[in-house]
Amino acid sequence: MQPLSSDSLTVHRSIGSVLVAALAVLALVFSASAASAFAALVKSNGSLDQVTREITVLQDLSDAVNHTRTSRVWMVQASVYGSYGMFKESAAALATARSKLADSRSAFGRYEQSAKGPAEEPLARVAAQTYAAYLAEGLDPLITALEAGQPAKLHQHPAQPHTRAGRRFRESRECRADLAHRAIAPDAG
Repeated sequence: MQPLSSDSLTVHRSIGSVLVAALAVLALVFSASAASAFAALVKSNGSLDQVTREITVLQDLSDAVNHTRTSRVWMVQASVYGSYGMFKESAAALATARSKLADSRSAFGRYEQSAKGPAEEPLARVAAQTYAAYLAEGLDPLITALEAGQPAKLHQHPAQPHTRAGRRFRESRECRADLAHRAIAPDAG
């Protein structure tokens, strides 16, 4: 074997330098790609967190409505049981109605505590007013009448305030849901 000449050592060094430079470029490209992917993941995670918060707020509002509906159904059931002399069943249905009403108040309380944007605040105030009116004019008097053993009052009120208040509450809830939908998907509205 012959010793390497200075020309061949220069060629080997040139090839080594090119390989090191290529590896450095690949490392830079990989690092830039990883940093870009990380930034995109952080941004995506923030967007998902925002959507999750918005869904949770709407879920609390929806739960409040669903629990009031369920409570009304149980109130009617308690009235029916009472009219047939099934007082034990009537008391159980009334207890369930009270429980569902408490669940509704809890869900609406969570909704009221949630963060709202400037455009949402007026809608949240309207929802709170109509929800309070729905309970005060509608469901609370109904449950009081049933507890007092006067189920006929359930059907006697000529103006049906619980129906009017419920309609106003539903309309304010639908406005809030529409606003949330436009905030999540601005191009859809």
